[in-house]
Amino acid sequence: MSFNLALGQTTYVSNGSSTNWSSAAAWTPNGIPVLGSWPYDNVVINNTINYTGSITSVSSTSIVINNGGTLHVTANFTTGNWGAPLVNIDSGGTLTVDGALNISGSDSFNNSGTLNAGSFTLSSAGGSDVTNSGIVNVTNDLTFNVARNFYSTAGSINVGGKITLGSSSSYFHISNTPIIVSGDFNVNGSASLASIGPSLNIGGNWNNTGAVATSLNATLNVAGNLYNTGSSSLVFNGATIIGGLVTGTGATNITANSTFQITGALALSGSAYLDGTGIVSWGSFSTDGSGSAIVCVNGTRYDTDPISQATEPVTHSIDLSFCAELLPVALTYFEAKKNMGEIVLQWQTASEINSNYFVVERSKDGVSFETVGWLASAGTSNNILNYQLVDQNPILGQSYYRLKQFDFDGAFEIFKVVEIDFKDENSRIQFAVYPTIVDENVTFSFASMEDRMYSLEIIDDMGNIIKKTGIAATKGLNNFSSSLLEYSSGCYFARISSVEETSQIIFFKR
Repeated sequence: MSFNLALGQTTYVSNGSSTNWSSAAAWTPNGIPVLGSWPYDNVVINNTINYTGSITSVSSTSIVINNGGTLHVTANFTTGNWGAPLVNIDSGGTLTVDGALNISGSDSFNNSGTLNAGSFTLSSAGGSDVTNSGIVNVTNDLTFNVARNFYSTAGSINVGGKITLGSSSSYFHISNTPIIVSGDFNVNGSASLASIGPSLNIGGNWNNTGAVATSLNATLNVAGNLYNTGSSSLVFNGATIIGGLVTGTGATNITANSTFQITGALALSGSAYLDGTGIVSWGSFSTDGSGSAIVCVNGTRYDTDPISQATEPVTHSIDLSFCAELLPVALTYFEAKKNMGEIVLQWQTASEINSNYFVVERSKDGVSFETVGWLASAGTSNNILNYQLVDQNPILGQSYYRLKQFDFDGAFEIFKVVEIDFKDENSRIQFAVYPTIVDENVTFSFASMEDRMYSLEIIDDMGNIIKKTGIAATKGLNNFSSSLLEYSSGCYFARISSVEETSQIIFFKR
């Protein structure tokens, strides 16, 4: 890499002899680079270099961190006093700033490697674009306050605090770069946010104020609330989940062109409206009667104003492209099957809107139900989804199962009841004998699931069947007595069986 050198400038290249910036032996040629005052040397880092303290007022200087190189600044790093210095982190290079990284001049700042900073601020307008195609890790806040372009075309951006796009036409252009921000995401004034992709995850709230223009093609997940105020405009082209509420006030609009799931309230006031071609779902919905509404493609308007010409939605979701109100879950089937001593409950959904979880219940009489178990559902989905839950201890005999679906706001729907007659094919007949030591008469007791014929056999200790008789049993508990006077003393077995079941018990004759 070559540089255009001003009179007196030197290009210092790290040589691996030392990791200390202030050691002349660390550099070729031997010496210590000067950054904040004349002659503003250039630096090329191929190894690890540690700078103790702060680097400030980097002016008309190039700092290039090549593949395998690392610059670690233990305090702050501020670029830009005058001129247009260059900071370039190549692929495989790393810049770590324990304190604040501040781009305050018309610098050229490029990251293709890894950038770690305590905070990252872009505070000077004009100049070259700030570009990223690598990894950006910011422990605290990422703040862009000025009319400056930031482009990210690859890598990732992870922010432990909040992201703020300021009030002076800052431009944030993102593609192929997932963003995770633990705190709030603030887009203010005349800031512009475009082409976020592939994903944006916000741990706090999203606050849009002023004349904000935002267009998102990414999947969006906001753990908190979405506030849209002023004259801001939001366009969501990717699947969106808002964990809290969504408010639109004044001359604002929200356009949803994909699934747009709101866990809490959707509240529109002033002339704010929500439109698009996607499927929108919410926990509750309200307008203030001053022109705010949900607007479908065909012009149909939904609001909660009793004196307006619009219609209050009955359900909690609308397909804006067809202006159709949707049920939370479109159930394809729900069925119960016997399998190896268990009942397998299976169901399928064709679509789900704002669906939180399913509960399977059972009943002996079809009136009083108890919970068998529950499964989390998909939230919002337009795909066919299959679910399964197993009742490992089913009720013997006739029983009933039903499916309940709960929304995020606690509303629920009960689907059809299915009936099943369960007999555990793997279990033995409940068979008892008393007394177990017999003098004259013995009584056999067993439970039958229904009216049916059984065979009772008495077998001696040599395996010979010495008595066999049929018993016409009724549903429930059955008792059968037999005299053993003609039998000799010893050990005997009694075996009772039906076409499907067999059980055996031992007793003794005195």
